[in-house]
Formats: sequence, C-alpha cells, structure tokens
Amino acid sequence: MPVLIDTTSGDDQQERKTFKLLPAGEIMIAEVVECAERQSPFWVDKDNESMGKKQEVNWKFRIIDARFPDYAGRFIWGSTPTTFTTHEHCKLRQWVEEVFATEFEIGFDFELGELVGQDVRVIIGNRTYMKDGQQVTKDFVDSLLRAPTYEDADSSVDPF
Repeated sequence: MPVLIDTTSGDDQQERKTFKLLPAGEIMIAEVVECAERQSPFWVDKDNESMGKKQEVNWKFRIIDARFPDYAGRFIWGSTPTTFTTHEHCKLRQWVEEVFATEFEIGFDFELGELVGQDVRVIIGNRTYMKDGQQVTKDFVDSLLRAPTYEDADSSVDPF
C-alpha cells in the first residue's frame, strides 16, 4: 500500500505537501517533460571529495497513464550519467534507446531537447534514507521501457 510522505522539514509554517508514494516496481506510461545536464545535488565522490559534484542528466516525467488516475499529472524524476557509449551498462544510452524505440549505430548524435514530449513507460523505484534523523522514502524512475504501440494494445478494442 502506498504511504504518504511529507515533503517539508522542520517546523516550517508552510502548507505541508504530501503525496502518495508511487508503488515500487509498477510500470506507468509517462511523458518526458524535461531532460537536461546538471551538477548532481547529491552525489560527491566519497573517495575524493575534491573532485566535487558529478555531472548527470536529470529527467523529469509526467505520469499520463489512464490506468492510474490517482497519479495522473504527477511528476517523477530520474537521472543518468552523462556518458553516452556502447557499453552494455550505459544507462543514458539505454534510456534514450527506449525513448526513441530503436537501437543506435556508432556515431548516433542527438540533443537532450529532442527527448522532451516523448512518451515512454517508467519503472518506479523507491529509495529509503535517513534525513535529519528521520527515515524518508521517495520514489524515482528506476528504468525505462518503450512506450506501448497500437500493436501492444488490446486488439479486441476498436480504436475509433
């Protein structure tokens, strides 16, 4: 069962915002609404802090899956390294291939902005950690799958 989480901290007098935690492992259709390179606000090389913050590609998605009306319009984020290679574990390449629904040839070039507006299926993950002495659980995009096509849909339903 999803759990409500508090997105404010301390004794703030602001209105408290709570959201249902998206269910881990669930696959939902979403739209890419932002995709940009940035310095990670969280990850610093713990073995060599002088290296500073790492660069990452920050992805923002909007849930648009009609099967989940409670989550419609909800935003969820994911991130990938900036490296774009043919290595089998290259997360950025894997995600971009799922968005464009194809495998790339050597030399493929694209702009992050080309991903915005594309539909994809997101696999939801949950992360639990300690913050200010309290246990916090947040959801994130763990992985991507290609958006469903008409062929994936129930063929017994007339699309018109």
